[in-house]
Amino acid sequence: MKQCIQRNLMKAMGRILRGVILIVLWASPVIVMAHPYIIDQSNDETNGFGNSTCSPAIHSLLFFSPMGQGFTPTLTSLSVVELRTRDFAPKNSLGVNLVVKIHQGSFAGPIIGTSFTVTLPDGFGISDILGGVTHFDFPSPVPLTPGALYFLEVVLLSPATPPYNWGLLHNDNAPPFCGGLTAYAGGSMVFKGVTAYLPEMDLWFREGPAQEGKCLVTPNDIGCKLDSAGGYSYTFTVTNNTGKPVSNVLVTPPIGSTFTITPQMIPVSLSPGQTSLPLTVSLSNVLQGQKFCFTVTLIAKDGTSCCTVEVCPVIPSCCGQARLSCVQVFPGKYNLTITNLTSNTIEHVYLYPPAGVTVTPSYFPVTIGPGGSTTQTVTISGIEPGKELCFRVSLHTKDMKECCTIDICVKLPECPWYWYP
Repeated sequence: MKQCIQRNLMKAMGRILRGVILIVLWASPVIVMAHPYIIDQSNDETNGFGNSTCSPAIHSLLFFSPMGQGFTPTLTSLSVVELRTRDFAPKNSLGVNLVVKIHQGSFAGPIIGTSFTVTLPDGFGISDILGGVTHFDFPSPVPLTPGALYFLEVVLLSPATPPYNWGLLHNDNAPPFCGGLTAYAGGSMVFKGVTAYLPEMDLWFREGPAQEGKCLVTPNDIGCKLDSAGGYSYTFTVTNNTGKPVSNVLVTPPIGSTFTITPQMIPVSLSPGQTSLPLTVSLSNVLQGQKFCFTVTLIAKDGTSCCTVEVCPVIPSCCGQARLSCVQVFPGKYNLTITNLTSNTIEHVYLYPPAGVTVTPSYFPVTIGPGGSTTQTVTISGIEPGKELCFRVSLHTKDMKECCTIDICVKLPECPWYWYP
């Protein structure tokens, strides 16, 4: 860990199994994607989305609409917009319908393009603190003038009343929030129909024209590998639009890059127009929170042709894994097992309960090597079992110079008096 990573607003879903909750302290993005495109304007780096001085923020479309983002293109059209969204009212069996509209000149300017409606399921994006990447296609290219100002508006088509509540990710790249980091220069976020109260406030977004070609790569998931080796796993599918049978998929890092991909050759058997089953590769020597690029190539079975698409995922931050379970006969006491998924030895663990809730002890010294675990007994009071508990866990190295801090929310286990783990 090269810097402290603060992640607020995380709703990590606990899985209850006989009084046990499993908490994974990393993000596994949900991605909705239809076809590849060329990214022209974007605000998708990690600055302001959970780095050492910034925290992500997700605001409700229900309460803060109209919401959007200004941008200044360098290309002459757009066919795709991507945003990060998430369900603010999960587990109600209700999804959402969203569209993106493009305004010319100002947020109140004429609408020159409207995307297809995107339907998202109940619970979309809740597995990732940053929400799920949501892909909007437009029926035809929206003409743009390079250097002119445009605005994208995100519209909630579902009834604009509870329980239809959906959120958009944005950042605050301004003091005192983030120490004056560089903001997106081509426009600002629109909040309740007006430009954000700070010019440094921007939505997470990407836009650009469709990418012409014969390959289609759809990223499904990127997450931390839960083993002592650390690293990441990247899952994706490919669609064969070459017109010929495809026998292999090649995954290739750039020449001179320091990261590795395993395997680099994946045998497949794809007829023209067929989409593969999910394919998974392991990534190592990549940096948390950074975007990196590699190519995915489809090779025709007869060896006469190939097609290649560049893929640029953003690596999530992987701190560790925690397991909270009941302690025999002692209601209010819980075993907290923490697994270190970093490449450093962790020697300090802090717990930060919310106001009104007490966790004792809130600090314990440990020695957890990479991939190792420790179990500590904690007493939790001020909250009833079965209620949602939000608290922070921070892992620190010996000198306290390297750390990872993540906020999590889980349902506190209900532990009977006769509990035997």
